[in-house]
Amino acid sequence: MNASGPTVWADVTNTVEGSGTTGVQRAAKNLLAPLAMGDPRVDVRLVRWCEACQAFLALDETEQRRFREAAPPPERRVDRLPQRLRPAGRRLADRPALRRLNRAARRGRRTPHPTDEHSRRRVDLDGGTFLDLDASWHNRTDRNRLLPTLNARGVRTAALFHDLFPIDHPEWSDGGTRTLFPPWADAHLRHDDLMIGNSAWTLARALDRRRSLGVDAPAVSGVVHLSGEWIDRRSEERAPSSGASPTQALPEQLRGTDLRAYAVCVATLEPRKNHAVLLDALDRWADMHPELGLVLIGRIGWNTDELVRRIEGHPLLGRQLFWFAHADDDAMRSLLGRATVAAMPSLAEGFGLPVMEALSLGVPVVTTGGGALAEVGGDTPVRLPPDDAAAWADVLVRHATDADYLAARRAAAEEAARHLPTWAEARDELVDLLTSSSPPPTSR
Repeated sequence: MNASGPTVWADVTNTVEGSGTTGVQRAAKNLLAPLAMGDPRVDVRLVRWCEACQAFLALDETEQRRFREAAPPPERRVDRLPQRLRPAGRRLADRPALRRLNRAARRGRRTPHPTDEHSRRRVDLDGGTFLDLDASWHNRTDRNRLLPTLNARGVRTAALFHDLFPIDHPEWSDGGTRTLFPPWADAHLRHDDLMIGNSAWTLARALDRRRSLGVDAPAVSGVVHLSGEWIDRRSEERAPSSGASPTQALPEQLRGTDLRAYAVCVATLEPRKNHAVLLDALDRWADMHPELGLVLIGRIGWNTDELVRRIEGHPLLGRQLFWFAHADDDAMRSLLGRATVAAMPSLAEGFGLPVMEALSLGVPVVTTGGGALAEVGGDTPVRLPPDDAAAWADVLVRHATDADYLAARRAAAEEAARHLPTWAEARDELVDLLTSSSPPPTSR
């Protein structure tokens, strides 16, 4: 199918070059990959920045495949060890001398820059729309220089904002993000004619920030409602639910334990995700309910030394507490889909994709109302204060001990799953925004 609609240059450098797939990158793949394969409404062209060439390049076949497929996060050798041995293994692997040796080895494996091949893939962005949709604040190109240059060439610029937390709550972000995100966001807020939010809450916050910079409202703005739908990347059909059931066998990763139920939290370890309240809740229920476990799925983020020490030194690690720092999509879906209940105690979210992903599998959710979380799932999730460990313990235990309550909660989640947005619907919303007051298609 040949696309004939307006041209969209989508910079996917961060997703193509990154290791693993974050929630932001998963959204970028699910929104853009099918459109880039051919859609008559819009001509999406995926590009990445080459620092050596100082130019944007069309993706080669390997990069296109990497963008389409779900890239598993990198597995460190230490993560193959039994959980009890991982703390010592991680301390050894993180010694400065070993890290320097690893960096030197990676530099030695680099291949020469393919100048000729890159020159053939070079693209000149002229006309159409330039779209930032992944975590492009990590890209090397300075948006404060790039966006005005593109605007002068007749290219409309746009971005999908996932949140503005590095500006509003810098204490929740690492130093790199605090440095890189604000100038990236403000450049888009100053220069874009199209603004997109992943929730009404995030879009409203972005528009407020734009007004505070003395810039009028953009020509076009709107929300793309992300989906919790689990995509089989070999087809565009909805992947079937795993049919989470309280009588179903535990996932492979938890077999051999005495657990009969578990709560699961899918979130990068970082202050905003508020894992500490779940560990406090576990300490409250562990002795009285040894059959109920807590499973954490998420890589190490920032400002987490104390949290990681608490997890890895917890006396119940490997028995009632489990942490999977590097779970691919299949493992994540198995652990999430077979859970008794999903817990997301975040202080705030710009959207809350794990809530949608749990509900799409028919798994009850307990969360907060912070930020955009109040928009996700309607009345189906139970919402608790983020700092009340006793309340979290009581509600999570009730899911594991009150069969009637669990059945009602599961029925509500399954009903909600039938009405959640799909990725196809999200792409329709994105296309509608991209084709609203769009510039004419770029000539080939």
